[in-house]
Amino acid sequence: MNNEALENDTEQDIQEIFKGNYKYFHKDKSYSDEKFSVLKNFSNQDIIFRSEIVSRVANGEFLKINCTYIINLKYEPTFVEIEKSLGNNYSKESFTPDKNSHQLSYKFQGATDTKSMKIQTPAKYHIATPSICTALIFTKAKKYDPTILNSYYVISSDNVWEYTKAIDSKIVYFKCDNIHVQEEVTINKKTLSGTKFEIFTEDSDNAETITYFLSKHFAIPYQVKIDKETRVDIKNLQNLQPSRMEDFLK
Repeated sequence: MNNEALENDTEQDIQEIFKGNYKYFHKDKSYSDEKFSVLKNFSNQDIIFRSEIVSRVANGEFLKINCTYIINLKYEPTFVEIEKSLGNNYSKESFTPDKNSHQLSYKFQGATDTKSMKIQTPAKYHIATPSICTALIFTKAKKYDPTILNSYYVISSDNVWEYTKAIDSKIVYFKCDNIHVQEEVTINKKTLSGTKFEIFTEDSDNAETITYFLSKHFAIPYQVKIDKETRVDIKNLQNLQPSRMEDFLK
């Protein structure tokens, strides 16, 4: 399913179930904001994440990144789109999986060029975007094994305003000391309970670690600690249909 298909669904088919905001900090100074919404498509049971990240750059202009991330009931991506704009610069990237052929179609649209390609994929993989709200959605797609360092296949793009290289893939590693135990994290003087995950880019004792505290709702992070000076905090997370959450959460 892509954005054109979404437009054909009625308002009754697609309903907003969560919305929230993030603040990005470096040395306790806010440098970016992300707002997001989570929608349920009742016609096919897909979950749709939509987010907008806004950052002010050095010349005073605003970088805007809009992401659409659609997953099925198995938490597998079915369509991903990343749209960037900054002044006169513009680009749009789309990722469309084909589960039958195990192929992923990628399309880049810049101000002056358009490029398309296809790659073979494993059965399960994550498509990385700049958005925090879907960063660890893959932890719901794979049963966690506490006896090993778990890994997952991640596909990403380094293209910004022009197509410079093919999409890339890598293995990321993640661990959780106790997936059934909620840990407390304090954000803006509020105490929240979440599941702590640590993410590594390589299987090494010296690997850089990113720490996530995940909510129970679609693995939406409460907080991300990127390094000692950089973090992302949830500002608010609203459950818009609490009476129907048994239908939404798996």
